[in-house]
Amino acid sequence: LFEGVELAFVIVGLGGGTGTGAAPVVLRAAREAGAATLCFATLPFVFEGAQRRERAEQGAMALRDEADALIVVPNERLFEQVKDLSVVESFRVADETLSAGVCAIWKMATHPGFIRLDFADLKKVVRSSGGACTFASGRGYGPDKAVAAAAAVLGSPLIERGELLGRARSVLVSIAGGADLTLKEVGQIMEAITARVGEETCLFMGTVVEENVSDQLGVTVVISEQLRQAAARVAPAPASAPIPAETDSAQAKTRPQTPVTTKSGMAKRADQMNLRFDASNAGRFKDVAPTVEDGQNLDTPTFIRRGIPI
Repeated sequence: LFEGVELAFVIVGLGGGTGTGAAPVVLRAAREAGAATLCFATLPFVFEGAQRRERAEQGAMALRDEADALIVVPNERLFEQVKDLSVVESFRVADETLSAGVCAIWKMATHPGFIRLDFADLKKVVRSSGGACTFASGRGYGPDKAVAAAAAVLGSPLIERGELLGRARSVLVSIAGGADLTLKEVGQIMEAITARVGEETCLFMGTVVEENVSDQLGVTVVISEQLRQAAARVAPAPASAPIPAETDSAQAKTRPQTPVTTKSGMAKRADQMNLRFDASNAGRFKDVAPTVEDGQNLDTPTFIRRGIPI
């Protein structure tokens, strides 16, 4: 299927079983055939439950290892713009949104304009995020098409109505228009976007020439999110009291070392029992707002959130 293909797009919904399991296999096959790969992956709704969400996150990690570039689209953001529509209409609009992103990036890679932007630039943006990004696109028509397209992108819920630009490590901007695209319009779009971008953000920008298109243009942004910095300084932790050394008898009680004999006659140490941690209060952080991302409290240790026994 992938022989002779230069760039392969894989679009997958994560969280179930089919896409989460099959997409890495498909991407690997494309890579082995010599194709560059770009994967669009959607994450489940919060109401679909923690188990489905965790499965989707594990699937996304597997995709990062196989795809040259991975763009992740949370369903919560994708459907924010269609809350009042019917279920059938909502999914139709969602499909159109993803299709617009796929087409915009395909044009960026295959129809470079007078300011060149290619797939290598996209990979630089994606890899600065640790392997995953998000995107938004918009179009404008008529005399004020540049202003309208910029407003459509900056108002997209996929990038939190422009808020993600402020904490992005890297931003890629692709402007697609016909032969009537002017430098003034490019400047208007970039001025609106750079006004939201941080000083240390790495910015990539390019244009796309669309044949048989006039009096309209499209803008697509791909954003690599930056880890949020702590909003407040925390006082240094007090010195901890030294932990008293355990006696041999205490160690024997808390860490069982009973030998177990294998079939080969070799002795091995018995498996350690699960550790039990007593619940504790938040201490000096009791008045600090929790760090919540996609419905999960990130202040809760990962092994507790994911139910991993220790």
